[in-house]
Amino acid sequence: MEERLKRIGKQLDELQVETGRMAEQANKEMNKQLKEANKKGEAASRELEELRKKSNEEWKKFTDGMNKAADDFEKAYENAKSRFK
Repeated sequence: MEERLKRIGKQLDELQVETGRMAEQANKEMNKQLKEANKKGEAASRELEELRKKSNEEWKKFTDGMNKAADDFEKAYENAKSRFK
């Protein structure tokens, strides 16, 4: 999961670099999308840290939440990426 979050985060960073090359209006929209994606990434990272602190039983209980947070982060990245094209 940690590797997945790092991979998506790296892709998001690369997309942010590309955003700098866009026209001002498109850049504003892209920055909005990237900000949302970053929020999702931060939430997923916090969830992962919480899971690391849990016992095995608790970890199983919170796995669904972690997967949802990572999925949300990935979807936000994909949404931002699709608007960039």
